[in-house]
Amino acid sequence: MLTGWETGSIGELLLGWSLTLFLAVAVWTDLGTGLIPNRWVVMGALFFFLGRAIISWDEFPIYLYGAASAAVLLGLVAWLTGGMGGGDVKLAGAAGLVLGIGPVLTGIALAICIGGVWSSWLLLSRGIRLKTAIPFGPHLAAGFLVSFVWGEELLRWYLSFL
Repeated sequence: MLTGWETGSIGELLLGWSLTLFLAVAVWTDLGTGLIPNRWVVMGALFFFLGRAIISWDEFPIYLYGAASAAVLLGLVAWLTGGMGGGDVKLAGAAGLVLGIGPVLTGIALAICIGGVWSSWLLLSRGIRLKTAIPFGPHLAAGFLVSFVWGEELLRWYLSFL
């Protein structure tokens, strides 16, 4: 949202608000039911696909690569560990259509850090056990929203250490 506001792009502003609403509903359902409904994720992905095609046609492949890389990365994690649901995988793919390849991967890295800190706190406070399932959707949502606003800057900052 701030990105659209700063650049003056009404399209980016609308995509930012749409992403925020999309992620809020996903978090709400994930926390309430432990699932992110396919209908919601597919509807969001179609909306983001069309929105990006209209707003950023020249850079459209970057956003397609973002969707594919996020879905493949989390799909591999889900397949290898069995600890992540398909809703999280599809949610990341849909968000990749808004964020693009660099920011979506930054958002996933942030989500892993946020989820790790939250899980550690729950373990240390004896709120959970090692095998307790924790919804990952809220962590993905937080990572994606931070990355939508500051993803490029965070990526450049991180790469400056290499």
